[in-house]
Amino acid sequence: MAGNRHTAILLSTIVVVSATCSGSSGLDECGSVPETDANSLLQTIQRRESLEYSPYAYPGSQTEDPECGPDQDRATTPDLYKKCWEDGRFCCVSNNLAASVMPPNPTDDATIYPRARYFAWAGTSKDMETALKLRIKYGDFSSLVTLGIQVAVGFNPVFNSFGEDGAPPDDPGFAFLVLEKRKGGKGGTTPPTFAYFFDWVNEQFQSDGFSLGYHALKQILLTYANLGSNGAPYDVAQAWVNLTGCSRHCSVPVTGDVEISKECGCQEDVLEAWDATRSFNGSGDTIKCFKALFKKVKHPTAGQTRVAFHACSDMLPIFTGFGLGYNPLVNPLDCKGPYFSCKLPVSSRYDGPEIVFRNDPVQYLNESGTARYIDLAQVRQSDINKLDQSFC
Repeated sequence: MAGNRHTAILLSTIVVVSATCSGSSGLDECGSVPETDANSLLQTIQRRESLEYSPYAYPGSQTEDPECGPDQDRATTPDLYKKCWEDGRFCCVSNNLAASVMPPNPTDDATIYPRARYFAWAGTSKDMETALKLRIKYGDFSSLVTLGIQVAVGFNPVFNSFGEDGAPPDDPGFAFLVLEKRKGGKGGTTPPTFAYFFDWVNEQFQSDGFSLGYHALKQILLTYANLGSNGAPYDVAQAWVNLTGCSRHCSVPVTGDVEISKECGCQEDVLEAWDATRSFNGSGDTIKCFKALFKKVKHPTAGQTRVAFHACSDMLPIFTGFGLGYNPLVNPLDCKGPYFSCKLPVSSRYDGPEIVFRNDPVQYLNESGTARYIDLAQVRQSDINKLDQSFC
């Protein structure tokens, strides 16, 4: 029987599992199983094997989440959300709220993203609820809370800190900005989709005679609409690989930088667009970045357009293009150890709806004056090393 075979394999590799994720206890943490606890492991495996594992069935924490109903506590303002956080209790979060990760100790004139960026990105209620679950599980000022929030809001690569180099390890590494969404107008929020960004770029440059063409848009949209045609594991990162030629290993690196190079297999036309825009990647002026693209390439291909979106507007290779966040990295909330984490299917690695808005200073984004900050701990490298983004 398959269950017995899996059990035998797992018991024979117990030492390997323990060495891979050391420092925790039990399968319900992202960590090890003590070598002396083989009987407990056997019982756990037998229970889980009875669920008939497949790549499309995973007993993750999704089935154990608190349900939002009429009797559930609700966070309808930034103050109430911060109170739920401080109390260490789960609250359902209003769809009128949003939250974003930014450098610590921000001033009123600080921006969420580097100042030259046109757009800021934020997570909405589902990601904020995930953050509360992380805080309940791991405590108020835990590296794993920060890391789980980064995974949930779509960071890949992830970061140890947005603070100053050499800051004491007990200093905050990030600030979690909780605010009310802005309503309407050019400063309002919108879901980040390829159609929206195509329209925005073409509106900016129509007077200059430049545009992103219909055929490039169509190819990108069809590639992301047909994920099953892009090869395993059939996710949006693989759509990026299909459009650019860049290898998955270079494109979802966990830490460091997304690498776009000939060595990574990237297509020649993609490298041409990257050469024009790479100096803007991460913090450069968004509009100047697209100008540099059009100066180099009058009619960008789908691959060139996709790379320019990454360099100019922070649309990472794991960007979905349809408004939901995604990360192949398994959140610490769902980490069951290396054998079980890889079974988390693509459908369970999507996160909550995202929004984008003008990257104005916080004092302008905070029209209601109700925004609040929550300090987040720096992330330990040992916690990053336990992250898993494999599929099996």
